[in-house]
Amino acid sequence: MKALRYYKQKDFRLEDIAEPVPGPGEVKVKVKWCGICGSDVQEYLSGPKMVPTRPHPQTGLSAPMTGGHEFSGEITDIGAEVTGFSPGDRVVVRPTLPCYHCHYCRQGRYIQCVMLATMGGSAHGAFAEYVTVRDDCLYRLPDNVTFEQATYAEPLACAVRAVLRSGMTPGASVAIIGAGPIGLLTMQTALACGAARVFLFETVESRRTLAKELGATATFDPRDGDPGKIIAGLTEGRRADIGFECAGS
Repeated sequence: MKALRYYKQKDFRLEDIAEPVPGPGEVKVKVKWCGICGSDVQEYLSGPKMVPTRPHPQTGLSAPMTGGHEFSGEITDIGAEVTGFSPGDRVVVRPTLPCYHCHYCRQGRYIQCVMLATMGGSAHGAFAEYVTVRDDCLYRLPDNVTFEQATYAEPLACAVRAVLRSGMTPGASVAIIGAGPIGLLTMQTALACGAARVFLFETVESRRTLAKELGATATFDPRDGDPGKIIAGLTEGRRADIGFECAGS
């Protein structure tokens, strides 16, 4: 099969490799759609960051690594001990691989796992025709969700978690810095959770235009003035109730 594999900075290679075989507790997924995350771009431009140069303590893998972690597909085969999933199931995948045994995993804080692995980083990902996936990372897709739409599940989960953890209440005024994919998803999540007004700051004009189309109350180029003063002028001096930094810089 074809796979796009990371070797080192500015060195991704499209190669022919053997199709993976699912082990116990794993399924084989035919990749239907896979997004290109900002972290994939950064890995290419300035990595290695996520891809280990020495064997990872959980997976034992290191470069070269098949990239890609925002993906959906169809199960084509299942390994031993897999229950609840069958060939033909349409699924989206959680790309994080906690160990479930460390101090943080036992508290349910899986993202802080001391041996955390990620598909496309320290485990082979979905820039390939097929990939094997642990069955604890699978979510069955509803019939009304397309494979393409499902690729947004992972970044959308980041936005949903941020809004829920913020304590935002209906009627709030929200400020968002950055209108990339995460900023736009955070904006839409905030609106869906009852935000009354969302003010978005972004330097790229096309992104500001898209933000307005998706429901932003107002958009601004942060180079044109102090964001705090701009929002104060639109909120009777109160400024924003909640702010989200989504620029990553």
